[in-house]
Amino acid sequence: MGVKPGVPDILIFDRPPFNHAPNMAGVALELKALDGGKPSEKQMEFMDRLVQRGWVCGWHRGAEAAIEWLESLGYGKRLP
Repeated sequence: MGVKPGVPDILIFDRPPFNHAPNMAGVALELKALDGGKPSEKQMEFMDRLVQRGWVCGWHRGAEAAIEWLESLGYGKRLP
């Protein structure tokens, strides 16, 4: 609805807290329903282009898996 086809559901424009690579640009996340399919070809192509530009990209089924992945990158946790 008004978004370019393939754009991930969530874009975070800050480097992941647990990734200290200076060229890391941000994080893109595609969410799928627990009983849903996988990302479309357009979505995978878009995420591939983001990876080439220094983004961390992933897709997950369900909010719980997505939250765990984001926490593994350092979001939502206090840094030491």
